[in-house]
Parts: sequence; C-alpha cells; structure tokens
Amino acid sequence: RFLNASEDNVLQQNQNERRTCILIWTKRKFTRILKNDMNGAVGVYESGMHHPFGSRKKCPFKSIPFIMNVFLDGLIAFYAARAKFGEQKHWLAIGLESLDILRKWTKLS
Repeated sequence: RFLNASEDNVLQQNQNERRTCILIWTKRKFTRILKNDMNGAVGVYESGMHHPFGSRKKCPFKSIPFIMNVFLDGLIAFYAARAKFGEQKHWLAIGLESLDILRKWTKLS
C-alpha cells in the first residue's frame, strides 16, 4: 500500500471522486472476468450496488468506463442468470437492459 491508498480505502474515503471510484469498480469486474472468476464478478457487481458510484444507474454519463461497465454488467448478468437458479429473472433483466443500451449506442454510432 502506498500512503494508505488501497482501493478499499479510496472507495470508502473518497466517495466524491466519481471517476476514480468508477474506474476501480470497472477494473475489479474486468479482472474477475479475465481470471474466469465469474462468481467473483457477480460479487463485485453486487458490492458495487451499495456504493454511490458502483452502479451504472447512479452514473449515467457516457464515457469509456461507463460503456465498459454496461458491457461487463451484461456479461456478469447473463452468467448469473444461468448459474443462480432462484434469481434468473433478476439477472436476465439486468443482462437484457445492458444489451438494449448497447444496441441503442450501436444505432447512434
């Protein structure tokens, strides 16, 4: 750790630093997916829902981290819809919402 600047400390102490927090959440999801730890990615998604800038619904601006979040949330949600049998509707709705957002952007680009 450098000057008490671990990601967890940054997320807890700098909740007004929108860009930094979004980048941390995006990196955590992306890292879990790259390591083929989809259950870990689901956990990061769920943890992010409790942070002011962990959910894309709380940060509706269009930037590369936001677009990455939408894409990663869709991957995580479609995985969870298959893996979490009691929560299929919840996760499928998140995945389809991500897909819908990406389709809209595709038409605009």
